Amino acid sequence: MSYARTLQKLSHTLTPIWGGEKRPDILNKSNLEKALALQGDVGEAKEIALPFTKKIAKKLGLNPDEAVVDGPIKKLPRIFEKAAKLDGQVEKVPDIARLRILIKKPEDIINLRKMLLGDKPKYEGEGDRMGVLLNKHPQNNIIVNEFEDYFHVPSSTGRVAVHIGLKVPLSSTRSIPVEIQVIHEDMLGTEDLTHDNYEKSCQIERRAKEEGRPQTPQEAEAISLYRQSNESLYTADCFAYDLMKLRRPDKRKKIVPNLYAVPQHEYAVA
Repeated sequence: MSYARTLQKLSHTLTPIWGGEKRPDILNKSNLEKALALQGDVGEAKEIALPFTKKIAKKLGLNPDEAVVDGPIKKLPRIFEKAAKLDGQVEKVPDIARLRILIKKPEDIINLRKMLLGDKPKYEGEGDRMGVLLNKHPQNNIIVNEFEDYFHVPSSTGRVAVHIGLKVPLSSTRSIPVEIQVIHEDMLGTEDLTHDNYEKSCQIERRAKEEGRPQTPQEAEAISLYRQSNESLYTADCFAYDLMKLRRPDKRKKIVPNLYAVPQHEYAVA
């Protein structure tokens, strides 16, 4: 497919998301070439990042050949949607290439925090999710530049995971961001269900924008229910797999105040 045709298709998908704006400052041939080049580099980047990812899994006491799995490659519409929030800088989209570590118990996250953040993890930034890393250069050829802890403070949808951002050099002048997603092995089904709910809610929003009208009360209620469903699914899993103990104390109290009206768990990170 030609660049022009691809840009046309992307514009059709993204213009409603951008409130009717075409955004040629972001959606242009130069950025499309960058995005396609990054997608083309995914295989090589994952191959370089894989040994480091398996090393983390092994240090957690997991079988690296079973716990480390491939993650989905980010598609072009999502690349540009994220780039729009990064001043149009496609190359800064952090998770075009993704690997996953599937944990089994909350202690795996405690040990992961100790490994990368130290015995007394500290958090900073908006949302209080960004862990302060002990060492950004654990290997000469890989830089760890981000530890985003959604077990500590969940996302707005209730999602829980840890995202470890890597900068993986492919040559002396070229590198690609790779993200390691650390997820409970029994929550993969929830990841799929909540993604479907998210897509459905986005479709409703896009339809209203494409038709140039406000959402109907029924549409607004459907979007609200899809979002509530996602948050409920994640929260239920956190209770089912004993992950709530990983959450910042005030965030746990907010969910079920009476349940946490007792001394805080030893795993709590203030």
